[in-house]
Amino acid sequence: MGVTLHSWQMTAASSPLARATCDLDPTTLPAGSVLVRVAGCGVCHTDLGFFYDGVPTRHPLPLTLGHEISGTVVHAGEGAGEWVGRHVVVPAVIPCGDCAACKAGRGAICPKQMFPGNDDHGGFASHVVVPPAGCAR
Repeated sequence: MGVTLHSWQMTAASSPLARATCDLDPTTLPAGSVLVRVAGCGVCHTDLGFFYDGVPTRHPLPLTLGHEISGTVVHAGEGAGEWVGRHVVVPAVIPCGDCAACKAGRGAICPKQMFPGNDDHGGFASHVVVPPAGCAR
């Protein structure tokens, strides 16, 4: 059974956010990722910089902003099933956990880190797909 995702997407700097809807088959989630049903998402100065000041995002527009996310894991890709049902806070920057920087305890400088709402769609949505690494229960 699919999940319908609703989001507010930035299509251009200083333009009204556009409502978007898409369907996701949870069985197609990438291995090691989770689908979080968003309970809330804060607005950060970074979001405001992208939206009002045209600070470039790494993901092309349209893009769902938001990286101060809390919610509940409702589906998981292969290898992440233990996360289903957990209430989580999604970190603003998610390190990969496998590179030399991460293994040295320096995830903040991980070259493969994922930044929701910049590298991929973020939390101004009903759901978000993220790697669970670093999620706080």
